[in-house]
Amino acid sequence: MKFDNQLRNAVTILDLYRGDMPLSVWLRDYFRLNKQMGSRDRKILSALVYGFYRLGHAVRDLSAGERCLAGLFFTSDQPNELLAYFNPGYNERVGLALTEKVAFFQTQPSGAGFRVTDIFPWSDQLSEGIDHEAFCLSFLRQPDLFLRIRPGYESLVRGKFGQGDFIPPFSLRLPNGTKVEDIFTPDREVVVQDYSSQRIAEYLQLDPAPQFFWDACAASGGKAILTHDLYPGLDITVSDIRQTILQNLRRRFAEAGIKNTSPLWST
Repeated sequence: MKFDNQLRNAVTILDLYRGDMPLSVWLRDYFRLNKQMGSRDRKILSALVYGFYRLGHAVRDLSAGERCLAGLFFTSDQPNELLAYFNPGYNERVGLALTEKVAFFQTQPSGAGFRVTDIFPWSDQLSEGIDHEAFCLSFLRQPDLFLRIRPGYESLVRGKFGQGDFIPPFSLRLPNGTKVEDIFTPDREVVVQDYSSQRIAEYLQLDPAPQFFWDACAASGGKAILTHDLYPGLDITVSDIRQTILQNLRRRFAEAGIKNTSPLWST
């Protein structure tokens, strides 16, 4: 059955992924190499894999497949065929409030030992005033998708989605799962970047303008691209301890049309 294959493929992805680059980037490359997977398969596989990781350190005694299904149950709000096939109980209750889902899951054999606070057990590492349980529950909610509109593409991008989703000066909020690549050229017209990272622009409005910029732990390079857009002639250096990250950045900067970067290097 196709659903068995989808779950099996999700577990295979979890076995292969080593965390040496952002999961979204890794999955894009994986799907590029496995062109037999259609858009529907890619969507459900991504949801299963992300659901697995959103459970954090909770119910780690479950198999990878069981954790994928539990994660999909928590992070979905609409019934779907895969949940109906593997666990009709999940599918019937997928539209419940998150706290009700937690209560139901705890009545199931797979969720008997589930505690929300196990998702992120290091409560002592949270800043003062942060509710530990509320913080852990936030991992089980699908976040909105945020785009940063690059200079010169404001009219094009906003023309597609209207005013309601626009957050000045350059942010766009969309439902999670929106196929950005089907609408725009990622990194050229828009950059997928969470809203908090975009807001670093407020702290980069410097006078006088900086002469160079060093992103010391570049990861996906979103802040470096943001800095380039604020100061197009700025000399930019990015570094990261992970060589695979640097290889991805070379490609991403090329797609973004950024040429004024110093040679990439790892620390």
